[in-house]
Amino acid sequence: MARRKKAETQGIIAIVIIGGAIWAFQNYPAISIIMIVILVVGYFATKSPASCQLCNSALKRNSYIWQIEGQKKTVCPNCNRELERKNSKKAVSKI
Repeated sequence: MARRKKAETQGIIAIVIIGGAIWAFQNYPAISIIMIVILVVGYFATKSPASCQLCNSALKRNSYIWQIEGQKKTVCPNCNRELERKNSKKAVSKI
């Protein structure tokens, strides 16, 4: 049900993209400015939420993704534990 997010590959990709932008700025300044604008817009478009979408507490290291009412929600470890407990209770009550 829940899945942990990994940020290691995002960091590596960001370093490669920034390096490419620096190289492009040295060789092709006009094109590199356009690339930087696209990268900034792309970063903010794909940025994950900074707070739990259920209890609004700040997300520190771990976040979990749950599908609640047909929408994907990013939740904190406390809400994740609560959702797992509720699903477990439902499964046991069906037996």
